[in-house]
Amino acid sequence: MAAVKDDLPKKVKIKILSTDGDNSDVFLGFNGKNLVIKRNEVVEVDPEYIGILNSAVVQTEVRDFDANGNKTSKVVEMPRFPYTMVA
Repeated sequence: MAAVKDDLPKKVKIKILSTDGDNSDVFLGFNGKNLVIKRNEVVEVDPEYIGILNSAVVQTEVRDFDANGNKTSKVVEMPRFPYTMVA
């Protein structure tokens, strides 16, 4: 029996953004399927790759001053590959 078009996974349009001068291509792999995505370009990907992007985080230290002028710092998680969904 032939596959029905509705059974095929829908694609999602995204744009992976540059970060702090990092304009390198982004490699993503899922279930043996690999993609190399250029930053700042709209591409269509399977929805499974969105979960991979959401899971890719880095920890970084954020330094600031409190209300009394004392230095403070804390470690926060940030997206490794920030992206935007495109309609």
